Amino acid sequence: MTELDDARRDLIAEDVATAFERQFGGAPAVVVRAPGRVNLIGDHTDYNDGFALPLAIDRSTTIAARPRDDRTVHVLSEGFGAAVLDLDSDDRPTGWEGYLAGTLWAVDAQRGWDAVIASDIPIGAGLSSSAALELAVARVVAAVEGRPWHPIDAAHAGQRVENEWLGANTGLMDQLTIALAEADTALLIDCRSLQIQLAPIPAEAAVVVLDTATRREVADSGYNDRRAACERAAHALGVTALRDASLADLEVVELDAEDARRARHVISENARTIEAASALGAGDLERVGQLMAESHVSMRDDFELSSSALMRSSTRRWPRRGASALGSRAAGSPGAGSRSWSGACCRRSSRRPLARTRRRPAWRATSSRCSRPPACRSRLASRRERGVPRGVACAGCRRRRSSMGRASARRRPSGRAIRRR
Repeated sequence: MTELDDARRDLIAEDVATAFERQFGGAPAVVVRAPGRVNLIGDHTDYNDGFALPLAIDRSTTIAARPRDDRTVHVLSEGFGAAVLDLDSDDRPTGWEGYLAGTLWAVDAQRGWDAVIASDIPIGAGLSSSAALELAVARVVAAVEGRPWHPIDAAHAGQRVENEWLGANTGLMDQLTIALAEADTALLIDCRSLQIQLAPIPAEAAVVVLDTATRREVADSGYNDRRAACERAAHALGVTALRDASLADLEVVELDAEDARRARHVISENARTIEAASALGAGDLERVGQLMAESHVSMRDDFELSSSALMRSSTRRWPRRGASALGSRAAGSPGAGSRSWSGACCRRSSRRPLARTRRRPAWRATSSRCSRPPACRSRLASRRERGVPRGVACAGCRRRRSSMGRASARRRPSGRAIRRR
């Protein structure tokens, strides 16, 4: 977590508090925040009593709230509008209000409150926007009713919302990660014992999340069907959960072909997750990247969770500004026509060289500063040091002019042609 991330988080909290004052008059009594999460490795292992290695991201859901003297909850969402929920009502609203009402039911809320909700977590993107909302609401209820905060209990309440209120038979990983997350740290979660082992992210590593511009909903993504396949495989193998099975067991017991593929992914993913946590702790980022790539192949081939967009982003290698991608994989679980994201583990670089993102030579400047300071502030080495011919624009200027069209990128402001080195 950088100082910029902290400042951004504080600014969002101030904006939500200001919106609360405009809507309800007076300052809120409490402001809570719940981050989204991304999974480095360990997908679809949580409901098989396995292991997962998620971490919190810098996007979050923020709620400013103040208790009321009745049993109604008045909420204004900056993204979805206003809602009023009666704690004594048996109605089950749908949409975003369903997550709010379901959480109030799961934690047995007894007192109403006013609130403004804002979130910058992309919706339906596999980054746990719904789990973040559930945990934030649970935290508000604990604050306004004076209850002690028990993060694991709140995580279980969020899982009940998904399972019993919304009908999505999900595991506990999302809620548990959000409830227990620490900055710059991944969590190795034993989903059977709920034991947590911290795995600090090395300072030279960065986790990058890429948007594939496709959307999904958990209940519509084939999630329940895949979970049922895992349960059938565990029953056929004679184990409580696939965590207790081995790849050798799959050779002994004859399973349905689809169930066998699902089981193979879960069993191998558990082994990859444990090894990835060890490699992360040892600072072996190359091995972490290899395991992430293997996980993506398993998700694609055995669990059949991929898309053309995910394939393009997860198999791409994109060194940029001295950083190098070590491994990438699907970060969400797409369904047909759904949206998901891919994640990559990258090595940072203290150097910030000019653009070298393509095999073709980069554009260089002829002097220590670009000839168009307002357009590009890049400081570059002198032409003598770089050996750059005259008339060549810097990488920054080229990037800005190329956005206006290829032809304009090939011309200097004076009209002289740009030459390559």
